[in-house]
Amino acid sequence: MKNTTEKTEFDIERLATLSQLTLSENEKRSLGCELERMLDFVSSIAELDTQNYGYNESSALDDLTPKNVFFTEQNAISPVYSRDELLKNAPSVTEGYISVPRVIKE
Repeated sequence: MKNTTEKTEFDIERLATLSQLTLSENEKRSLGCELERMLDFVSSIAELDTQNYGYNESSALDDLTPKNVFFTEQNAISPVYSRDELLKNAPSVTEGYISVPRVIKE
């Protein structure tokens, strides 16, 4: 297994490649240090005791049922309007379609 510094160097190289960035060795070292600090911070958060805050990993997903995520009473389907009713609100209509000004010049 690689040590943290080697892993961070690899991560910086990989991130630079994926981002199509060209980084100097100084920039790689600097970003590597920042990345290590961020990863250390995230690791320290994972170690926090959350038992007294009402958070439970198993209950975190309990409310994510399709009914709760995709449809709630507040998001109830409103009445369906006819095409003609909707087109009455359009500023300009041509042959049953909403007309908009041309934005691309030929």
